[in-house]
Amino acid sequence: MKNLLLVFTLLLILVPASTAWAHNLNSGYTYVRMSEQAADVELLLPFPILLQYDMDHNKKITGDELQLQKEQISSYMQQHFRLLNNGVPMQFELRTLEPIIQAETEDPLVRFLFQYTSEANMNDLTLEYDVIINDVDPFHQNYVQLYKDGKLVGHQVVSKDQNTLFYSSKGNPQIQASMLKAYLLLGVQYAVTSVPIWLLAYGLVFGSKGVKGPLRAVAAFSVANMLGYIMAFRSGIVLLNEWLSWLAVSALVCLAIRNLWRPERDMGKTVTVLLGFLHGWVTYQMVLETGIQNEIRVISLLTYTVGIFLGLSGMVYILCTLLIPLNHFGWYRRMVVLCNMILPLLGAVFLFWN
Repeated sequence: MKNLLLVFTLLLILVPASTAWAHNLNSGYTYVRMSEQAADVELLLPFPILLQYDMDHNKKITGDELQLQKEQISSYMQQHFRLLNNGVPMQFELRTLEPIIQAETEDPLVRFLFQYTSEANMNDLTLEYDVIINDVDPFHQNYVQLYKDGKLVGHQVVSKDQNTLFYSSKGNPQIQASMLKAYLLLGVQYAVTSVPIWLLAYGLVFGSKGVKGPLRAVAAFSVANMLGYIMAFRSGIVLLNEWLSWLAVSALVCLAIRNLWRPERDMGKTVTVLLGFLHGWVTYQMVLETGIQNEIRVISLLTYTVGIFLGLSGMVYILCTLLIPLNHFGWYRRMVVLCNMILPLLGAVFLFWN
């Protein structure tokens, strides 16, 4: 029964793997033009997310209103739009602040021109973007384009989930500790905030008599997840969610029959490895959207996977601490059997309902 729960957990993880992103009407644009020791930045933001600077509350922002608050706006931007050269913060200056009308769409925007300077030549650039995201609009996104010598050298959408952009002028960018830490924390965050991953942790722990077994399963899941990433970028094949859902249903039927007629002790390990491999393959594109650079893709994916391992291990340890002592009670053992019978049915309902 526990193996059936693991298979249905596989379904629950694969079905919602492609996150449904809400359409964001408050998107901005950023153009960073790098020179030898400086960077000129043009930031375009739609006026609705800047209405806190509308002094007369008429839902419009004029040039006079912006100029009267220029010092306040400059201080805000200096704290929330940061450029670092080789890990060292660059000096900031707000040069232009004006309302404009976008020619293509005729939308009202506010245009900011910043200049960042550095005492060292521009090599490894880090952009940390926190404008509007945490204090006005958590769904705000900004499309950033990097130019050097008039050529586009990088681009990325920054948002609340991924607000850092890295660029290196070298063919093989240096691997910075801050970069690896960011990917590690993203992996941990993904694990501890994902309901399907919590269901996986529950499936590994519920009915278990010790901590070592579930933790070994977590390690197997993590290794298989990394292999799924490698298969995705080596093969270039993107697996569709719909295909994986039906493959998972087929696997469920086969494993259910085998569990009923020829139960095996290691079936849980088999399911966990299969789950990890498919999870890595199907979520590969989602991980790439965090801004992973091609030159250091493998080490970045590995660091992200370590984050998932740490997060999932912590979750499993917490659940083991809470649930394993209950194995001594008959009512709990009966509840384990009942839940293992009911939860697969709920998993199937969840699959076809979505």
